[in-house]
Amino acid sequence: MTIGMGMVSKIAKRKERLARRAAHLETFFSSTRVLGSENIRQYNALYKTLKKEMPMSSLMDRVRVKQLTDSIWLVQRTLRLQAGAIEGAQVEALIKLLMPKFGNFLDDDKRNQIAIDYFSGAEDVQRKATRVAEKLGITRDMIEAFALELQSPTVMALDKMRARCEHSIDQAEKKLTGPTRKKRNKAPHDQTIVDEEDAKFETRTSHTKDSWN
Repeated sequence: MTIGMGMVSKIAKRKERLARRAAHLETFFSSTRVLGSENIRQYNALYKTLKKEMPMSSLMDRVRVKQLTDSIWLVQRTLRLQAGAIEGAQVEALIKLLMPKFGNFLDDDKRNQIAIDYFSGAEDVQRKATRVAEKLGITRDMIEAFALELQSPTVMALDKMRARCEHSIDQAEKKLTGPTRKKRNKAPHDQTIVDEEDAKFETRTSHTKDSWN
């Protein structure tokens, strides 16, 4: 089979356009809002794992896998932020717990220093402050519980965010792996573009190349 130069040029331009679209699409799917304290490599690893595990035969499937990745990532973020909020409020919680114990026998500076020392990295200083708190009947569980109470608005807001993310995870999984998927033709995973016309064009181009060899 012979093919004219005009057709060769047309095929080359079409393939270049497809490559640009594929690159643009890959940029879209590789972008995400990862915080500076988070590990982008861990996010990408999660995304790649889900791409392998979930059936994908259309552009919308890739969008759902991306949404599933983001939702799972956000669930883990909310849990981490809740723990950080509670931990960050523990000094304040201990200061407030010390107030009724000492009354007017301890000024604010000394009470604050005990709370700071309790969570200090210096082992001897921390041990001394811990003994003071224990003599007053203040346990670590009490401090964490009071810190949780102080941060309850933040914790509740993160709970709501996590619930929305978990709902998104359920919806994405149902659409990707639900029973209606079994009725669809199984297509290979699309890693470039999923436009049907372009996919057909790629097939015709491949057949033309085979005829040249």
